[in-house]
Amino acid sequence: MMKQKAWIVLITLVVGEFLCGVFGPWYAPAIFIIAISLLMKPSVKMAMLLGAVSLALVYLAMSLFQLHKDEMNIVYRTGHLMGGLSSFGMLMISTLIGAVTGVLSGWIGSTFREVFKK
Repeated sequence: MMKQKAWIVLITLVVGEFLCGVFGPWYAPAIFIIAISLLMKPSVKMAMLLGAVSLALVYLAMSLFQLHKDEMNIVYRTGHLMGGLSSFGMLMISTLIGAVTGVLSGWIGSTFREVFKK
């Protein structure tokens, strides 16, 4: 039962984060993870894992989209300014930032639920 619930939460997170990321400010996906972690009640570890995986996937997809649409090589130039990182390196950094933000957001949401329960 928990595995099935985890898939439902993951799909909900990916779709919601993508929509929040496209139509909202940069922090909207993190707030969405916090809200889903409060409402769908996954365990703390599961909320952290699902938050990290889902936001990393969304950040990777958005980064790939921006990279392929980048006609002025802004990603490459930014990587060059950051010590000579390649476009792939910039994608990995964006994905890592998404994963860390997702872990922290999932942890905050599940911890708030535990605090409010008492």
